[in-house]
Amino acid sequence: MPVHARHIRKVAVICAFSCLYPVANIRAQSSWEQYKSGRILDIVSRERAAALADPQVPDTIMIVSGDRLGIRTRVTYAGQSRPISGAHRELFRQWRTSMGLPAAFDSLFVTECLFREDSLELWLPVQEPVRIHMQDELKVGGDVTALVSYVGALRRSSTFDWLLVVNEYSASAPR
Repeated sequence: MPVHARHIRKVAVICAFSCLYPVANIRAQSSWEQYKSGRILDIVSRERAAALADPQVPDTIMIVSGDRLGIRTRVTYAGQSRPISGAHRELFRQWRTSMGLPAAFDSLFVTECLFREDSLELWLPVQEPVRIHMQDELKVGGDVTALVSYVGALRRSSTFDWLLVVNEYSASAPR
């Protein structure tokens, strides 16, 4: 086969794959619209009540969510961050595995930021590229619309350590 024919095939394959990229990118952007308005407090109340009401749930347990869709909620950005805790990291790994997501997702969530919703304070892991923009763009104490996914909780007796992850944010008013 002449060299130019191989080159044409190579270019055709590259073009075919590059044409798929915008479609995948649009699909990812449109998935943000699937986040329905909600409140973290509602998730926490619902999940806590369900765990406490079920006598089969042990006093010490890792609860992994099966929810695939997240919520769009208004929270206050406290401006503090820290490395993700070991317990949160393990719970995230369990959730990621149960969802069939690749291990590469672990490297996206390495830092937790402090948020408030009413009186509830939560350290939430934030996707690293999102966190970098968040630090630069948001003011401490400012309200933000966060797109969060419920991962699960660590239960120790009647105490729960909730884990939700921030996938995206908007500093503008909620939709």
